Amino acid sequence: MELLVEARQLSAVEPDGMLFTAVDAIVHKGDVAVISGNPGTARTALMLALSGRFTLTAGTLHTADGAAFGAAALRRRIAVAQALPVIRTESSLRVSEAIAECRIIGGRKNVTAQAVWHALTAMGSEMPPPNVLVQDMGTVEQILFGLALAYTQNADGICFDDVDGSLPLPDREFVRAAVRDLASLGPALIVTSCDPGWGTVDIPLLPAQSPVSRAQAAQPVQDSAEHVCGHSPDQDAKHDVPDEPQEAAGEEA
Repeated sequence: MELLVEARQLSAVEPDGMLFTAVDAIVHKGDVAVISGNPGTARTALMLALSGRFTLTAGTLHTADGAAFGAAALRRRIAVAQALPVIRTESSLRVSEAIAECRIIGGRKNVTAQAVWHALTAMGSEMPPPNVLVQDMGTVEQILFGLALAYTQNADGICFDDVDGSLPLPDREFVRAAVRDLASLGPALIVTSCDPGWGTVDIPLLPAQSPVSRAQAAQPVQDSAEHVCGHSPDQDAKHDVPDEPQEAAGEEA
């Protein structure tokens, strides 16, 4: 499969100290890369770094074009569906409104109820009614809907923070299977989780070992507040979307 991102010896700091250090990872399209660690271990920061959206103190990022420090290229190739607490599907919107917002902000006419239905069906879920508020959906349904919206962006990779941490075990296993099913359609999934071992690429986040000075730590976050629909791929149609059954998709905004 095509290389999405290769990270070499990534390190990042903040004023209180090291976030992560000497992280290596290779992720190809179709992979499920699981950044594992307890909440508060900078899992989100590392996920954003792998998508080109976090300032690094050391290390290099490569993407398929072979360019070192390919953060800008990675931002074009990878959509962020959730990065708590800043980025998530707006809960006050109705399903149809969330799809319309994603289409308008992303500037992609292929962001439709049909495309969302296609992704949800691949993950073993159903299309919610168009008038349902996102906040009234169950937790699992919200996670899968957020993943489906990101899939419609035709990104080569999708990031999703804390994909399973608050779920009981049966729901956790269902979501993990859904993530693997979505990756089978082509994009890589880069997710954070408390548990390792359920993806195709394991990226354990260990406690940082090297102290750093506050002067070294003066590095701002780049583009971490980018909306899930802000991804701008080069083409409108990388994913093939089959015809949608009339009764499954509901109305499009």
